[in-house]
Amino acid sequence: VKVRQAVAKAIDRGPLTAKVSHGQYVPQSVFIPKDIPGYQGDNASINDIQKFDPAAAKALLASSGVPASSLNIKLITRNTTTNKTLNEYIANQLQTNLGITATIDLTDSKTVTKRIRKGDFQMYSVDGWGMDYANPQDIMDIMMSGACHGTNWGCWSNKEYDTLVTAADQTKDLNAALVKYRQAEKILLSDGPLGILYNRPDYILTKPSVQGVTFT
Repeated sequence: VKVRQAVAKAIDRGPLTAKVSHGQYVPQSVFIPKDIPGYQGDNASINDIQKFDPAAAKALLASSGVPASSLNIKLITRNTTTNKTLNEYIANQLQTNLGITATIDLTDSKTVTKRIRKGDFQMYSVDGWGMDYANPQDIMDIMMSGACHGTNWGCWSNKEYDTLVTAADQTKDLNAALVKYRQAEKILLSDGPLGILYNRPDYILTKPSVQGVTFT
């Protein structure tokens, strides 16, 4: 867990979103996106769990007992120019801030899909989820134990997380459900099966004559 936390906190999302992605993405250190009910990015105690902090990242790795020199990570990614560029930055950050060597494994998309569904990888980056509706239920189920080899590529399993998300999914009152989703998100961020890097917004051109449309 400490190694995963260290990796998440070793990546500076600022340059990643502003320079590497040319401003297309919005830096993010929490799972539920901004403007979606349940967003906790303005809660320092939650946001800081994976927020960029190289000193804390080094301390976490040191306390894990796993030497950086032993972590020769192979970073599998789909063979696109964007993924190559993003992963070159991520690999550089791991080397610079933790002393971890990460080799990028550019692989065709079909093979990547087969491998991640089998759990045949050390580290997979980058991937994301396009939300279908503005409710955290749409994404919290991704990391359930039952989603192993489906959307939960690393087959992370946490019974408390499963219980909270299941209960929230079955709760009709939104505010009551959000309490459970937020608790589950804290577990997800702390266990670190995912390192959250950014949100990828859609860009929509709207004629001035169109009124009353709200985008999330």
